[in-house]
Amino acid sequence: MKVILFTLEYPPFKGGVAEYYRGLKENWLEPDEISVLTCHCEERSDAAIPTPERQTRDRHVVASAPPRDDRVVRRHLVATTGWPRWLPAIFALRAVILNGVKNPVDTATRSFVAPLLRMTSQPHVIVGQILPLGTVVLLLNLFRSKKNKIPYTVILHGQDINYAFRFKRKRLLAELILKQAKNIICNSHYTAEIVMKHFGARFNGKLKVVNPGIEPKVPHLTPRPPLLAKERGGRAERVGERFILFSLGRLVKRKGVDMTIEAMVKLVKKIPNIEYYFAGDGPDKQYLLGLIKMQDKSLQKKIHYLGKISEAEKWAWLRRTDIFCQPTRDINGDVEGFGIVYLEAGLAGTPVIAGRGTGSDDAVEDYETGILVDGKYPDDIMEAVLEMHRKPALRAEMGEEGTRRVLKDFSWKEKARQVYRLICNL
Repeated sequence: MKVILFTLEYPPFKGGVAEYYRGLKENWLEPDEISVLTCHCEERSDAAIPTPERQTRDRHVVASAPPRDDRVVRRHLVATTGWPRWLPAIFALRAVILNGVKNPVDTATRSFVAPLLRMTSQPHVIVGQILPLGTVVLLLNLFRSKKNKIPYTVILHGQDINYAFRFKRKRLLAELILKQAKNIICNSHYTAEIVMKHFGARFNGKLKVVNPGIEPKVPHLTPRPPLLAKERGGRAERVGERFILFSLGRLVKRKGVDMTIEAMVKLVKKIPNIEYYFAGDGPDKQYLLGLIKMQDKSLQKKIHYLGKISEAEKWAWLRRTDIFCQPTRDINGDVEGFGIVYLEAGLAGTPVIAGRGTGSDDAVEDYETGILVDGKYPDDIMEAVLEMHRKPALRAEMGEEGTRRVLKDFSWKEKARQVYRLICNL
């Protein structure tokens, strides 16, 4: 079966959604049967993705041009002016599905469209964003006979469906899109619960959960480095034998860096050698740096912002840190849909502290691979850190279990197989 993965987020764009779709495409059981239709690298997908953070321009930072891949076609899916902004996406998808004679396309698109023209049935479309791309497929189907309607599957990630429920019109549109979908795939049980909360058992027959996977490609079996030096501004920050907390991700409030900073106020009095390092970039960078400056001088020396770090640096920090601390929380629908970084910490053999009541519940097993806390309360974070500090054996057990669980339950090949079987009705 020919499959078109239709998404506004795909590498080199950064983020968990883009990585989810990369993992599906690269591990598809029939690699020649799946193609990706996505944005140009310079195109701002945030302008069309209806999320509370859509105005932020640093979400998808492109470090370099993507490698050539004939199965990935990049078209202009979002207009810079006019309404609706996603109107070009209709013509892009139509050009892929139809015969190309009435819709002249360039050589790159012809090579993509050619195998589809030989199909005896419609391709199956994986809709990467319910709004607006689900609307695109819905509109195309309005002008097609029942026999020739485009079959599609919608994948939900948490924030996307939460945003749709804020507005009556968008909620009704999302409901119609889901009603006509062949399958609804959620990235976590938390996301599935959001759908069930609003629609009850209406979609239970086609509602499935497929968590993200992870590629076990890091040197996670190498010895944990005893010392990590990080050059910043010409000086080396040596963590040595200090007790290290580490966070990594987009700097937005839901990630819990601010609450971890608040927890550090009391933690430094109980664990004198504790230090907190966090890395990443985002709209709340200045807010967090300002929060640090509000603390007394002795505490400021214990909290370190690393900025953006490389992939190699990320794995070095994950291997060296004592606890990966990212106590996410739900802020008016701005929520962690899953949290691939928790799997990365597990693969590195590091125990984690995560936020309870979000998609992180699927990524972290409480008191097995880490501790789940209420991310709204710094005291909850503090108590979890203190418990892990007091029990080094528990930390070691959690780290080992995290690695075992990731390797056993979060293989991308198995996750892609699950999606493949759902789409092919196997």
